[in-house]
This record gives sequence, C-alpha cells and structure tokens, in this order.
Amino acid sequence: MVTEAISCYSLKTLRVSPNQLLLDPSNPRLITDGSEDDRSYTSEQIQSPKLQKYVLGKVSQDEHHVRHLIDGIRQTGFLGGVHEMIVKRLDHDRFLVIEGNRRAAALQHLLGSPGSVTEQVLATIREIEVKEFIYKPNESYEEEDVIDVILGTIHIDGPEEWGALQKARYIFKSYARAFLREWGEAEELFFDNQLAEQVGQNFNLKAPSVRVLTTVYRVYEQMRIGGFKVLPSHYSLLEMAVKTRAVRDYFELDWEICALSDTGLERFAALCLGDAPPVHNPGLFRGFVFIVKNGTTADVEAATSGARQIDAVKRKVRGRLKTTAFRDELAAIRSQIGAMKVTDFQGTKGEKQEIRRLRKIVNEKLWPLARRR
Repeated sequence: MVTEAISCYSLKTLRVSPNQLLLDPSNPRLITDGSEDDRSYTSEQIQSPKLQKYVLGKVSQDEHHVRHLIDGIRQTGFLGGVHEMIVKRLDHDRFLVIEGNRRAAALQHLLGSPGSVTEQVLATIREIEVKEFIYKPNESYEEEDVIDVILGTIHIDGPEEWGALQKARYIFKSYARAFLREWGEAEELFFDNQLAEQVGQNFNLKAPSVRVLTTVYRVYEQMRIGGFKVLPSHYSLLEMAVKTRAVRDYFELDWEICALSDTGLERFAALCLGDAPPVHNPGLFRGFVFIVKNGTTADVEAATSGARQIDAVKRKVRGRLKTTAFRDELAAIRSQIGAMKVTDFQGTKGEKQEIRRLRKIVNEKLWPLARRR
C-alpha cells in the first residue's frame, strides 16, 4: 500500500509565516501524561487561539526538546530539518501542521520574542518553506490513510521514531478507523487478521505486531478511563502483560477483542501501578511470570499482595522445583533398577554387565545427587 498511496497525494511548495501554522492537537507526541483523549477536532476548533495556546504548551514540554530546537535556530537560523514540514490547508491562509509540529512551535516561540535573535536569524524565520499536502480523492484510500503512510514512514519505520506508546496509539487509531469502515458501528472492536495486515502495510509491520500494539494501547485506554494511575512509562510492563502467554490468563486478556477484563485491570494495577508496586520494572515482571508458571496460587498471592518481595517468592519456588527435580531423578533411577531381571543374574557375562550397569547408575546419578544434598 505504501507505494500505491504515493499516487494519492501531491506536495505543493509554499512560503508562509510560522504564525500561519496551526499545531495539531491530535499529534501523537502529546500523549505525555495520560490526560489526552482521542477526540476529533473541527477546523474551527483547531483554529481556536485557546486550543492553539494549550497545544503550544504541550509540545513545548521538556520531553519534546523544543528548547534544543530554539537554541539551534537562534544560533544558525532556520535550516529546515531532516524532513520537510508538511501542512494541510484549513483556511485560505491557515495551515494545520501534519509533520513538523516541534519546529513550528520553536519558530513561533522565537517570533514571539524577536529581540532574542539577530536580524540575520529573523530573516530566516519570518517566512519559511513548507509543503502543502493535497489529497487526490480515490476509491482505494481515504485521506487519513494516506497521511498515515507519510507519518508512519517517518516516525514508525523511520529515523525519527515516536515513543513506544505514541506508536501504539497511532497504530490503534489506524486500525480502529479501518475497522469502522469495514464493520461499521460494531458493538465491540475485535481483531481481524486481514484488516491488521492491511493496516500493517502502512507501517511495514506484520499483523501480529499490529495486534500487540493495538491491544497494548487499548488496555492503556481501559486503565486510563477506569481511573487507574497509568502512565506512558508503564508501556513496557503493559506490553509484557499482553505478549507473555504465561500470564494472559492471569490478567484475563481476551485476545480476540484486545482487552482485559475488569478483574484483569485490577490485577495489573495492584501488581504494577501505584507508589510502590510489587513490580516496577521488566526484570521483576519476568520474575512474576516465573512464579505464575511454576508456583502455587499461594505463591502468586504472596507476590501480588506485596507480602513478600518478588525475588524472595521466586527463590522459594525455584528451591521447590529443585527438590521436585531431585525426587524425579530418584524415581527414574528406581525405575531403571526395577527394570533389571533376576533371571539375568546367573554368574554369566550378562550378570557382570548388569552389575556394571547398576554401579554406573549409582556413580553417575545417585552419588552426585547425594553430594549436592
């Protein structure tokens, strides 16, 4: 689809003032504190000064490194960037930024305080070159799909990657939009492998990866809407909960609708969220997986309740497994000895061979085990 989608749009070179640019309130980079929703915005809403001020503040947060861009432009002027700034016309002289929101924010900051830059730098930022995205209507791909291809090439399968949760959100939204077109207002979103393959083509992803990313973001949204204190930093733990087969049943993951049950959400929250959760990094999560796979219900309860630390419970379960393994080896030896036939012991060569066999079992099996004990 990536190759075919190229024929569904064109880019027209324009020179505009950065103040004509409107920051995108749906920019995936704005998923920073779990407070954003997935609402759609009308052209009028996007052009609202109040919304633009809010988005400018969000884009300018430290994690997006806009200050670094501002300092660079102040020193050398505006050089453009690795990728072209792509915009979509909303009004006769206002443009929504599709690609380049951080650069647009940096330029607007500098234009807002012209005294902080030299005249030479101002000359490079009063008017800049952008590419206007022009969609070519067709029966195969909607405008949103084509924009997905453009941004996916840059930020998902390209040199300027979004963060993990930002990627997951973008994939989820792309899948949900494709699902709506295919199935209409279905009662519940569910996984369709063929649909996932189509969406994956936009981002050079296989269907299983689309499924995981869609599920992770949907679970994130479940928790956010449910009032749990989930943050983008919990992404790796959410991904492990979704991808690890051994704990899917524990979290009651419905793999078909890409969601956890209410009980599963509560369990994940108790295990991984809050001020001092039992599991707060991937290493501890792997320890929890070991406990679920090999421990008892009591072991899992001790780990999740915080009554004992994950590592302590893991050591207890591992010790039990070693004892079980020792017992199993003894049982195997007993079985081998029991298989010897009395009729074979008649002072013959066969008897000597059997005795040697028994001695070998004792020397190679029992004696090393006894020394370990």
